[in-house]
Amino acid sequence: TYAAVRRFKVERGTFATLFSNEASVRQTFQALNTLDGSYASLASTVSVQGVSITSNATAISTANGNITTLFGRYGVEIDVNGYVSGFVLNNNATRSDFTINADYFRILKPGGGARTEFASGAWKVFDASGNRRVQMGNLDV
Repeated sequence: TYAAVRRFKVERGTFATLFSNEASVRQTFQALNTLDGSYASLASTVSVQGVSITSNATAISTANGNITTLFGRYGVEIDVNGYVSGFVLNNNATRSDFTINADYFRILKPGGGARTEFASGAWKVFDASGNRRVQMGNLDV
């Protein structure tokens, strides 16, 4: 014959309490070891991220030191099979430009009237009746 002990509990005091499934010393030790390993992994990850953050901060600082001019740019450009049309405005606080990329450019008054246009290398000005009054540039068109 033999005797086995399934659950054993030691308590202080004069009154016994009901047995509970509290964690054993071994289970508590294992849980603490797991947490210690997780903490070490987290500390390593934070350290690596710190290096990345420092590296990024250095890159940003270097870029800020190299940027001497802030540009403003606005535009619309349409590319159809490599054929580009549109306009672009650029400004760097020293110089600005307005570029129009088109075969035919007109400035019209809503409802008709006098107008000006640029086409085929010639600048033309028309009166309110549509008669061409001035042409500069290519006179063959």
